[in-house]
Amino acid sequence: MRTNIIFSIITNNNLPLTARIAVIVLYFNLLNKVTNLILALLISLGLDVPKDARAIRKTPGFFIADKNFHHFGLVKGLLRKLKRDRKKRKKIQIQISIDGIPLHDNRRKSFLPILCRVIGSPGKPFVVSAFCGTWKPNDRKKYLKTFIEEMIKIERDGLMVPNGNGSFRKVKVEFVACICNAVAGQYLKRIIAHNGHCCERCTIRDKNKKHMMLLRSVKCDERTNESCRSQTQTPRHHAGVSPFTEL
Repeated sequence: MRTNIIFSIITNNNLPLTARIAVIVLYFNLLNKVTNLILALLISLGLDVPKDARAIRKTPGFFIADKNFHHFGLVKGLLRKLKRDRKKRKKIQIQISIDGIPLHDNRRKSFLPILCRVIGSPGKPFVVSAFCGTWKPNDRKKYLKTFIEEMIKIERDGLMVPNGNGSFRKVKVEFVACICNAVAGQYLKRIIAHNGHCCERCTIRDKNKKHMMLLRSVKCDERTNESCRSQTQTPRHHAGVSPFTEL
């Protein structure tokens, strides 16, 4: 899975060649002498790349904002997918997945990509955005901003997809799920962790007894979209407003 994500990034033609080489070098922790040999080969093929691995490791511009984030584009990725859609669908549903992946074993830095999958469409998910750092982005809203802005627009206006004969078809896009692990879910939804004496799915309050967490009942009200948006369970459950409430 992690290799698939890296493959999606390095095959993205919207990125500079040096930036894609930097991803490979950092992900596999290549020695400078190995990187220099690869660069020499690429230069011999007529490609414009630096001669020294140290320049690759300091490559700017792969990430924007504070040099650790890049938005590849939700619309661009969907258009690439739908251009190859033989069914010529006029309505699609999409899921996104957010999870961190370490660059390699010896460093603390990791990628936190936003992946998108078109339900029912063959092929791998594509990268919408990617963050690189030693921890999660401090500003959740900034991290999700470009994705949410594009999502709001295409949910409202639809997506104009070329048919290949000069005509276009309007495709309705529906966002149905964000898939992530418990830690990423807590971070993105801005909720108290499950071990913080509350449950993510329902309003039950647990009791700590002899270092054990006991659930007092199995019958309680479920958390809903409405309760999340209205923040009715602050501060026992909500730690803030999630950027996803804009959708």
